[in-house]
Amino acid sequence: MQNVLSALKDIPGVVGSFVLNDKGALVSREMPAVYPDDIYPEMGRRLIGVYEAIALQMASLGDFLLKFDGYWFLCRRTTQCFLGILTTETVNYPALKMATNVALRQIDAQVATMQPLIAEKVAEPAPIEDVIPEPEPVPVAVEPAPAAPTKGKRFWRGSWID
Repeated sequence: MQNVLSALKDIPGVVGSFVLNDKGALVSREMPAVYPDDIYPEMGRRLIGVYEAIALQMASLGDFLLKFDGYWFLCRRTTQCFLGILTTETVNYPALKMATNVALRQIDAQVATMQPLIAEKVAEPAPIEDVIPEPEPVPVAVEPAPAAPTKGKRFWRGSWID
């Protein structure tokens, strides 16, 4: 799979690429060292969330392109994986799209058998703290409403008139 990702860098403007499995775990990458391994679990969680949110609003989405100042991020999804590609804005987008079509066919066949590069950390349950009951509300004395005046007075716009 590494050679497939390396081949994507032959397209002028491609900075790097990575593959996440269907659960968002990193299985392969060809990215510059500036991007540390600890960003991929969070990125996988966010990509899954974006795809699920879009699927709730419209039909399922295969790929999307995020444009930043000077860089583009293309993410393509299959049933088995996510292929993320970071490029400069000068990339030949049609050539990139054709190359990713070929790459996805090769990656899809391999990703199901690959183990994640980064072992997922199992979150420890938070300690159970003693629950402090909320204090009971203190009753407040309420003054009784004034009695309605006798004969001849009317209530108009919040006050009594003659």
